[in-house]
Amino acid sequence: MEMIYLSKAQQYFDDLITQGYPENEALDYTQKYYPGFFLAKIDYENDLPESGSKNDIQTSPYIPSNEEESFTEKYGPKAKIVVDSTINNAKMIFEKLPLDRRTGVIASTVIVILILSTIAFLIPPSTDPINGTWIKSDGQKLSFDSDGVYDDQGSLDSMWALEGNDLTIISSGTVLYSDGSKEIIEIIQNIEIYFSDDENALWLNIDSVKVNGEEQNSDNRQCVLLLKNSIVNNIVEYSNKYSQYLDEVPKQCN
Repeated sequence: MEMIYLSKAQQYFDDLITQGYPENEALDYTQKYYPGFFLAKIDYENDLPESGSKNDIQTSPYIPSNEEESFTEKYGPKAKIVVDSTINNAKMIFEKLPLDRRTGVIASTVIVILILSTIAFLIPPSTDPINGTWIKSDGQKLSFDSDGVYDDQGSLDSMWALEGNDLTIISSGTVLYSDGSKEIIEIIQNIEIYFSDDENALWLNIDSVKVNGEEQNSDNRQCVLLLKNSIVNNIVEYSNKYSQYLDEVPKQCN
């Protein structure tokens, strides 16, 4: 089935609308964080869940507020998207479970853990050698911002956190299928990382990848060597430089 990713600005706007925020104010906030965004005429009244109306949907504490500093203003639109994606996924999980007391308690506990874990990602990490932009052998650039935002030039919004050599990347976004249906995708990657002595080379050893909670096949995974953007800028420079680090390949990657 063919699928495309919604633009980040459209996703942010749609998210505010589905949570009951007035269209004109949702547009104002979207244009504030995504200048140049224009509203396509869509009947959002008909897109609301059948189980309730705008008045039935509780306003999220993470959407813009005129009374206090909003979550988006404090952490940025990417952080809001990641948190809201986790909340939506938690709701999906809860709705699929049998409605008995025991599973309800268990599901509620899991949902709280998921949300708290995601919010923990919003705490800016300390200065670390991983901060900055790195280049893969195919020229793809991976950026680890000091505020916890990860960018791999893809369509998903991502946050990263590092504890020792254990790197975790949470990516989320909305997928639009060719039949018009939408699905929220959340990818969690757990990775071991290793630096060269000069900290200009970085090996990524992927431990696990989960898509919406489901473990993905781990066959044929190999370590990925990244080089700091400060020493290489393209594939040609990468190919001329990477051999200098072959003697430092960590044993976990052999």
